[in-house]
Order: sequence, then structure tokens, then C-alpha cells
Amino acid sequence: MRGRVSITGGRALSENAYQLTTTQDGSVSQVEQSVPVVPLDRQPGQPVPLLLHVDRGISYDDHVDGAAIGAQVFSGIARDVLWEGVSDGDRAIFANMGLTVTEDALLLDLNRDKYLRYLYSAAPFFAALVMAYIARMMITMARDGHQADAEFDKQFQASRQADLAKQAAQGDDDDDDDDDDK
Repeated sequence: MRGRVSITGGRALSENAYQLTTTQDGSVSQVEQSVPVVPLDRQPGQPVPLLLHVDRGISYDDHVDGAAIGAQVFSGIARDVLWEGVSDGDRAIFANMGLTVTEDALLLDLNRDKYLRYLYSAAPFFAALVMAYIARMMITMARDGHQADAEFDKQFQASRQADLAKQAAQGDDDDDDDDDDK
């Protein structure tokens, strides 16, 4: 499963959500929540097939994100490509809470817009690269154009000198004959 998905018929176990807070230099730099989701008809002991991942930015509080509470439809980005997915650390945390996470559990990221933010934040950099490439190509074309003009000018001057020399040689023969007649 890849990309954007919507899961229906689930119930978030907000009482079993956990929050991971990352700090840098004593300040909160990122707050992430993981919320287990089970089928509506879940039996006790049945494993958890879905984990919601919510990036709260730097918003620090103990409340579960409103997108997970009471919802039965969860839409987001499936995080199951290559290294992504539910980590062993997440499995261990939920196991300590008495929940088993299935081996093929899906990690669903509810923050779809953060990927656009990454794209938009990189756009000026890529625009600058494109502009630098275009400028380089224009300079190269101009330099090559000047070299071609100089080469054409040399060939033209050489041809012109040859034609002038030829005309002069023909003209000297005529001039010599004209001088002899006088």
C-alpha cells in the first residue's frame, strides 16, 4: 500500500496513545504522537493492525490529536516504503501497555500537509539551481558564439585578402600593359 489512503471502520485507542517529545538545547523541537487503531468489533487480546502517527510540531500537551478521537475514518499517508513503518521501539512501547502490534501493521501519517511544506521549502533552492544552470548555458552559448564569430571573421578576412591579392595581381598585369602603351 502506498501513498494516500483512507481507513474506515476503526476505533482509535486514545487511552493507549503515547507521545514522543524531542528537545534541543532545553527547548521542545518536535512532538509526535502514536495512536493505536483497532477494528470496531475488536475482541480483547486481538492485535493492533494500524498506528496513527501525528506530528504536533512544537505543540506540547498531553491531549491526543483531535483527528484521532472519536473518528472512524482515518486519512493520511501510508508510511510503508523501505525503512518506514512501525519500529521495534514502537512495538515494545505498546507491548508494555498490553497491546500487540501486528507484524504487518500499517503506519498512517495524518500530517499530509507537512510533505508539501518540505516540497515548498525546497522549491527556492531548486529554482536557484535551475536559474544557475540557465545562466551557465547562456554564458557558454555567448562565449561559443563569440568564438564562432571570431573564426568566421578570420576566414572572411583571409578570403578577402586572397581576393584582393588576386585582383591586385590581375590589376598589376593590366596596369603594366597600360603603362607600356603610353
